Amino acid sequence: MVVIIVSIFAPNWVGNVNQPYHAGDTDISDDWNRDVKNLLREYSFDVADIDEDYTHLKGDTFDLRIYVSSEASQKEIDELNEFLKELRNLDKDSRYHIRIRVYPCYYEPGNNSSFVYTPRYTIEYDSSDRDIDIEESLYDDLDNGRRVPGHVPEELEDGNLLIVVR
Repeated sequence: MVVIIVSIFAPNWVGNVNQPYHAGDTDISDDWNRDVKNLLREYSFDVADIDEDYTHLKGDTFDLRIYVSSEASQKEIDELNEFLKELRNLDKDSRYHIRIRVYPCYYEPGNNSSFVYTPRYTIEYDSSDRDIDIEESLYDDLDNGRRVPGHVPEELEDGNLLIVVR
C-alpha cells in the first residue's frame, strides 16, 4: 500500500524539485518594466523605446542601446547620465539584481553620417557614478574608433531599451 501511495506522489515531488521557480522572475520582470517606464517619463529623450515584454531570468542582462549625436548638448548628455544613475538606483535595495549592459554609439548626423560603436559596459547596483558616466565611454575611444555607416533607429530593433539623444 505504501509503495502505491509513494508511486502516485513521487513524480510530482521530483518534478517540483527539478522545475525552476518562475513566479519570482515574473514579479521582478513586471515591477522592473513598470519602474523603468516610470523613470523614462521623467526624461525628454528624442527616442525612448522599451521592450514591454522583457522577462528577467536570473543571470540575464538588460541591454540598453544608446545613440548620442555629435550635436547633442552638454545638458542632454548630463540628463542621460542622470537617467543612468537613476536606473542603477532602481536596484539599490538589491531586489532586482539586474545587470544593465550599455551599448553606446556616437554618431554624426547627416547624409554621410558615421557611427562609432564604443565599448559596451555594465551597470550593476554597486557601480560608481564614474563607472556609469556615458561620456567616459563615448569619448575615450572616439579618436581611435572605427567609423562605419549606419542608421539611427526610431524604435527598438535590438536589446531591451533604446535611447536616442540628438
